[in-house]
Amino acid sequence: DTAAAQRHLATLVEAHRRATAAGIGSFALDREVLGHRLAVAAASGDLPALGQALAEVAERDDRRLTELSAAALGRYAGRAGPQARAAALAAWQRQVDRQPYYLEVAWAALAAEDAGTAGAAADWALARFPGDAAVAAEHALIRRMAAAIPAR
Repeated sequence: DTAAAQRHLATLVEAHRRATAAGIGSFALDREVLGHRLAVAAASGDLPALGQALAEVAERDDRRLTELSAAALGRYAGRAGPQARAAALAAWQRQVDRQPYYLEVAWAALAAEDAGTAGAAADWALARFPGDAAVAAEHALIRRMAAAIPAR
Protein backbone atom coordinates (compact mmCIF):
# COMPACT_ATOMS: atom_id res chain seq x y z
CA ASP A 1 0.00 0.00 0.00
CA THR A 2 1.93 3.01 -1.26
CA ALA A 3 -0.36 5.53 0.48
CA ALA A 4 0.45 3.97 3.85
CA ALA A 5 4.14 3.85 2.98
CA GLN A 6 4.07 7.54 2.09
CA ARG A 7 2.37 8.39 5.39
CA HIS A 8 4.98 6.44 7.34
CA LEU A 9 7.74 8.11 5.32
CA ALA A 10 6.34 11.55 6.17
CA THR A 11 6.46 10.62 9.87
CA LEU A 12 10.05 9.41 9.51
CA VAL A 13 11.11 12.56 7.63
CA GLU A 14 9.58 14.75 10.35
CA ALA A 15 11.31 12.76 13.10
CA HIS A 16 14.60 13.14 11.20
CA ARG A 17 14.06 16.89 10.87
CA ARG A 18 13.42 17.21 14.60
CA ALA A 19 16.42 15.06 15.54
CA THR A 20 18.68 17.11 13.29
CA ALA A 21 17.30 20.38 14.72
CA ALA A 22 17.97 19.04 18.22
CA GLY A 23 21.58 18.31 17.28
CA ILE A 24 21.27 14.53 17.37
CA GLY A 25 21.32 13.82 13.65
CA SER A 26 23.84 11.42 12.17
CA PHE A 27 24.97 9.95 8.87
CA ALA A 28 23.33 6.66 9.83
CA LEU A 29 19.99 8.38 10.39
CA ASP A 30 20.39 10.38 7.17
CA ARG A 31 21.07 7.12 5.30
CA GLU A 32 18.00 5.41 6.78
CA VAL A 33 15.73 8.28 5.78
CA LEU A 34 17.21 8.43 2.28
CA GLY A 35 16.81 4.66 1.92
CA HIS A 36 13.14 4.90 2.83
CA ARG A 37 12.64 7.82 0.45
CA LEU A 38 14.22 5.79 -2.36
CA ALA A 39 12.13 2.71 -1.57
CA VAL A 40 8.81 4.55 -1.40
CA ALA A 41 9.51 6.59 -4.53
CA ALA A 42 10.60 3.52 -6.51
CA ALA A 43 7.69 1.36 -5.32
CA SER A 44 5.09 4.03 -6.05
CA GLY A 45 6.59 5.16 -9.37
CA ASP A 46 6.99 8.71 -8.03
CA LEU A 47 9.70 9.78 -10.46
CA PRO A 48 10.08 13.38 -9.19
CA ALA A 49 10.65 12.11 -5.61
CA LEU A 50 12.99 9.41 -6.91
CA GLY A 51 14.91 12.02 -8.89
CA GLN A 52 15.33 14.18 -5.78
CA ALA A 53 16.59 11.23 -3.72
CA LEU A 54 18.96 10.12 -6.48
CA ALA A 55 20.29 13.69 -6.77
CA GLU A 56 21.23 13.46 -3.07
CA VAL A 57 22.97 10.15 -3.67
CA ALA A 58 24.95 11.65 -6.57
CA GLU A 59 25.77 14.84 -4.65
CA ARG A 60 27.10 12.97 -1.61
CA ASP A 61 29.11 10.55 -3.78
CA ASP A 62 29.27 7.97 -0.99
CA ARG A 63 29.70 4.25 -1.69
CA ARG A 64 27.17 3.23 0.96
CA LEU A 65 24.51 5.54 -0.44
CA THR A 66 25.18 4.35 -3.98
CA GLU A 67 24.77 0.73 -2.83
CA LEU A 68 21.59 1.71 -1.00
CA SER A 69 20.14 3.36 -4.11
CA ALA A 70 20.93 0.35 -6.30
CA ALA A 71 19.42 -2.06 -3.78
CA ALA A 72 16.27 0.06 -3.41
CA LEU A 73 15.75 0.12 -7.17
CA GLY A 74 16.25 -3.63 -7.40
CA ARG A 75 13.85 -4.41 -4.58
CA TYR A 76 11.11 -1.89 -5.34
CA ALA A 77 11.17 -0.43 -8.89
CA GLY A 78 9.33 -3.41 -10.37
CA ARG A 79 6.32 -2.84 -8.13
CA ALA A 80 5.28 0.25 -10.09
CA GLY A 81 5.23 -1.63 -13.42
CA PRO A 82 7.59 -2.02 -16.37
CA GLN A 83 7.36 1.58 -17.62
CA ALA A 84 8.03 3.10 -14.20
CA ARG A 85 10.86 0.58 -13.67
CA ALA A 86 12.46 1.61 -16.97
CA ALA A 87 12.11 5.29 -16.03
CA ALA A 88 13.64 4.61 -12.58
CA LEU A 89 16.62 2.79 -14.12
CA ALA A 90 17.12 5.62 -16.60
CA ALA A 91 17.00 8.18 -13.77
CA TRP A 92 19.60 6.19 -11.81
CA GLN A 93 21.84 6.06 -14.89
CA ARG A 94 21.52 9.82 -15.49
CA GLN A 95 22.15 10.79 -11.90
CA VAL A 96 24.29 8.12 -10.23
CA ASP A 97 25.94 6.08 -13.01
CA ARG A 98 28.50 3.98 -11.09
CA GLN A 99 29.59 0.83 -12.91
CA PRO A 100 29.86 -1.75 -10.17
CA TYR A 101 26.36 -0.95 -8.93
CA TYR A 102 24.42 -1.54 -12.14
CA LEU A 103 24.41 -5.25 -11.46
CA GLU A 104 23.64 -4.66 -7.77
CA VAL A 105 20.19 -3.57 -8.95
CA ALA A 106 19.73 -6.96 -10.61
CA TRP A 107 21.05 -8.90 -7.59
CA ALA A 108 18.68 -7.03 -5.27
CA ALA A 109 15.78 -7.84 -7.60
CA LEU A 110 16.78 -11.51 -7.56
CA ALA A 111 16.84 -11.46 -3.76
CA ALA A 112 13.32 -10.00 -3.86
CA GLU A 113 12.34 -12.75 -6.34
CA ASP A 114 11.43 -10.16 -8.99
CA ALA A 115 12.55 -11.91 -12.17
CA GLY A 116 11.31 -9.11 -14.43
CA THR A 117 13.35 -6.42 -12.72
CA ALA A 118 16.38 -8.71 -12.39
CA GLY A 119 16.36 -9.45 -16.11
CA ALA A 120 15.70 -5.84 -17.10
CA ALA A 121 18.47 -4.58 -14.82
CA ALA A 122 20.94 -7.18 -16.11
CA ASP A 123 20.09 -6.23 -19.70
CA TRP A 124 20.46 -2.55 -18.78
CA ALA A 125 23.93 -3.18 -17.31
CA LEU A 126 25.02 -5.12 -20.39
CA ALA A 127 23.79 -2.34 -22.69
CA ARG A 128 25.66 0.25 -20.61
CA PHE A 129 28.93 -1.75 -20.59
CA PRO A 130 28.79 -3.82 -23.80
CA GLY A 131 32.51 -4.59 -24.01
CA ASP A 132 32.98 -5.69 -20.41
CA ALA A 133 33.43 -9.48 -20.22
CA ALA A 134 32.76 -9.57 -16.47
CA VAL A 135 29.46 -7.75 -16.94
CA ALA A 136 28.54 -10.16 -19.76
CA ALA A 137 29.29 -13.20 -17.58
CA GLU A 138 27.32 -11.81 -14.65
CA HIS A 139 24.47 -10.89 -16.99
CA ALA A 140 24.28 -14.49 -18.20
CA LEU A 141 24.27 -15.79 -14.61
CA ILE A 142 21.57 -13.37 -13.49
CA ARG A 143 19.44 -14.25 -16.53
CA ARG A 144 19.70 -17.98 -15.70
CA MET A 145 18.81 -17.35 -12.07
CA ALA A 146 15.91 -15.06 -12.98
CA ALA A 147 14.54 -17.75 -15.30
CA ALA A 148 14.36 -20.11 -12.32
CA ILE A 149 12.11 -17.78 -10.30
CA PRO A 150 8.47 -18.92 -10.48
CA ALA A 151 6.14 -16.43 -12.13
CA ARG A 152 4.01 -14.39 -9.74
